[in-house]
Amino acid sequence: MMTLFHRPTPLDEGMGGLAAWLRMFGRPLLEALPEDRIEAVVTQVEGLTRGQLWREGMWLADYRRLRVVAVAYE
Repeated sequence: MMTLFHRPTPLDEGMGGLAAWLRMFGRPLLEALPEDRIEAVVTQVEGLTRGQLWREGMWLADYRRLRVVAVAYE
């Protein structure tokens, strides 16, 4: 059995919350860019996602959680 949970999660740091999240969890992707392009990419991601992820003065991470129950049969 598997259940999907929608877990919108507020990001700390107000306006800088999404940028901080991107730098933490997207580090391998951002490190592949030239240093002088990273800020432009972060700004572009904020612009592209603002309509869906900026709510009431905060960024919300659009997390999903799966709960899985497995049963072993012999």
